[in-house]
Amino acid sequence: MEIRASLRNRTLLTMSMILWSLLLVSFFGGYRNYQDNLSSRLHSQKIVDQEWAHQTRNPHAAAHWGTYLFKPYPFISIYETGLSNYTGNYYRVEAHKQHQVNAVNLEDKEAFMRMNDLTAAMVFQSLVPLLVIMLCFSTITKERETKTLLLLAAQGLKPRQLIWGKFMGNYAIILMLTMPVFLFMLAGSYFDSGNDALLPRLPVFFLVYIAYFFILVAVVILISSLSRSSRSSLIACLSLWFAFVILLPKVFSGFADRTYPLPSSYQFEHDVKEGFNKGMGNDGNYVERSNAYLKTFLKQYKVDSISQLPKNVAFGLDLLNSEKYNNMVYEYYSARLAEKINQQQQLLDIAGFVNPLMATRQLSMGLAGTDFQHHMDFYNHAREFRNNFNETLNKRVLEYGEEHKSDFFKESEAFYRQMDKFHYDFPSIKWVLHGHVLAVLSLLLWIFLTALLLNFSHRIAFRII
Repeated sequence: MEIRASLRNRTLLTMSMILWSLLLVSFFGGYRNYQDNLSSRLHSQKIVDQEWAHQTRNPHAAAHWGTYLFKPYPFISIYETGLSNYTGNYYRVEAHKQHQVNAVNLEDKEAFMRMNDLTAAMVFQSLVPLLVIMLCFSTITKERETKTLLLLAAQGLKPRQLIWGKFMGNYAIILMLTMPVFLFMLAGSYFDSGNDALLPRLPVFFLVYIAYFFILVAVVILISSLSRSSRSSLIACLSLWFAFVILLPKVFSGFADRTYPLPSSYQFEHDVKEGFNKGMGNDGNYVERSNAYLKTFLKQYKVDSISQLPKNVAFGLDLLNSEKYNNMVYEYYSARLAEKINQQQQLLDIAGFVNPLMATRQLSMGLAGTDFQHHMDFYNHAREFRNNFNETLNKRVLEYGEEHKSDFFKESEAFYRQMDKFHYDFPSIKWVLHGHVLAVLSLLLWIFLTALLLNFSHRIAFRII
């Protein structure tokens, strides 16, 4: 009955056509953006690799010349851009300097809950709730206003059966409208030849939104059962939509930023520089550390003082030591920063217990590979590669110093071509869900509570008659 009535509802059909049109526009726009980004990344990577492989600089000059590492652009991000527009897409590898990805300011990385571009995720999160409201806000109140509720009760229909029948009918309609979109998205994923690691995420991505739609339909029907008129039900539903979709995400995002504030980019870099120059704890300043380190090699090179060490040997040893210490200092301050970011993320996951949209959005970005955890995972892998990269070059400088070669020697192209290449694999789906376990639990709790309340809502619905 509900499905047949809905098919006769021209307003619902119009909204459905608008919904599908927006989803199609978002897909083709997102696919074009994906192709542009992929083409640009591959072209840039080719140029950088060619420049690196065909150089003959000495290893120290090559380390300063450096290279670039480009973040993969997952196909599934067509449907959920998440934070990818704010977190950058390349990492600069350079000696003596540790960069952020794409040099984005640290304070700007708080943009956890900004409005997304027109994507399938944005339509599902923000516009489908309006469709659910238009479909379900008068589900019970209309029956009460037309006195149909009394007639159904007199015919022996159990109140609980009526409530669940209304729910299942309207939920089926929402799934009928969105399931073709899910199938289209799944088929579209095969356009990406390198999507094997992310393909298993799509079914879970769909399940998250199916759970979200379950909650939406249940909440709107609950409001309808508790309202005395369709008008009051509509007002209550629209007010709830504004609070959940517009207001609360901004409130929680701002609260997370104020509770766990991130340092400015300048402050972070200043702390790292001061830590390296002056030393951490009782390590001593740069000169003191360097002299203490070089003294440990006097016996090995059979000399009595640092000044007697071969110039390029002392230079190579100092490079290795200073780079290692700089990495340690950077790791210390990065760990403190990462802790604050994780605290912000955890708070936003906890917010899902208050607002199911927050949990849905966190999981949606995580499964699409566009949340902050994926950004930090790429950054950590890139930084590890950078440290090993510079260590290899510094060891090469030391080798040439031990061979008493000139300060201006040239390296062979073969050496640079055989150096390790950077490769990044997206983490497993288990890693994603473990990182957002609170968001998963909050969605499950919302499903349980709304189903429980729906099961007992008939008692109030029939008392208001």
